[in-house]
Amino acid sequence: MIEIRHAETDTVLLTTERQTLRKADLQGANLQGAQLRGMDLEGASLSGADLQGALLRGANLTGANLAGANLAGANLMGAILYAANLEGANLTDATLRVANLCGANLTQAQLTGAKLASACYNVKTRWSSGFNPAKYGARQVPE
Repeated sequence: MIEIRHAETDTVLLTTERQTLRKADLQGANLQGAQLRGMDLEGASLSGADLQGALLRGANLTGANLAGANLAGANLMGAILYAANLEGANLTDATLRVANLCGANLTQAQLTGAKLASACYNVKTRWSSGFNPAKYGARQVPE
């Protein structure tokens, strides 16, 4: 069983009988402020989820669907977002330092105030038209 708790209040936000959150269906879930540090969410469906202020530091979100998710103010430092779908996600003021964004889809994502220093991306990473990740400290890596 897995319990997802609020990072500050320790309140239980979600309980599941699953042993892992890989490929979990959490579409539209209210996970504001959730403590998901280092959690394995590979392939999870989090589209439309509210993860505002969530602690996702070092989380594995490889191939996760976060389209339209609210990640405003979330801490994704060192998170693995390889090939994740973040289309239309709200990443306002989110911390993405040292995150792996290789192959991620960030088209139409709101990145105002997002911290991208040392985040890595590659030629397969898709950004909104006119957005220059290098200007915010992200670095392009070979494919």
